[in-house]
Order: sequence, then C-alpha cells, then structure tokens
Amino acid sequence: MSLDLYSYKKILYIEMNVVVADFEKSIRLHLPEWDRMSQEEKAGQTDEVCGSIHGFFENLDPIHGAVDAVKRLSLVYETYF
Repeated sequence: MSLDLYSYKKILYIEMNVVVADFEKSIRLHLPEWDRMSQEEKAGQTDEVCGSIHGFFENLDPIHGAVDAVKRLSLVYETYF
C-alpha cells in the first residue's frame, strides 16, 4: 500500500483571541476603561482579570462571521486552534 502524500489536507493553525473569539468585547465588560488604558496598563490588568474570572476564555463570544469562516476553511485545511 502506498501513501499519496498529496491527498492529505494542509494543516492550518488558527489563533483564537481576536481572530475567532471576541476577547476585547469580554474584557471591556470587566474593564470599562479598556479603550483609555496604555498598552502597559492593559497587559497588567488583562492577566489580573482573566486569572480572577473562572472560565473567562471558555466563555468568549465568537467574532461575527468567524464560525462560518472556520467551517469553510476546514473543508480545505485540517484546522487546529
């Protein structure tokens, strides 16, 4: 039995935050001042907020159209997150 290496789908790794999952929408609910914060302040506050809320990352809403886009990509690529 020979393996046809060209019959396999190429692998595509997809970043979740800000690509598929709406991280900023959720973080703004917990940090209303998010848009006025410096990058340094955001970095410190992000770790604090995400670490203190159980299930923060598991409960992020999908970005509009992202689920459909991932479904379409998975027809062509072997997709991983």
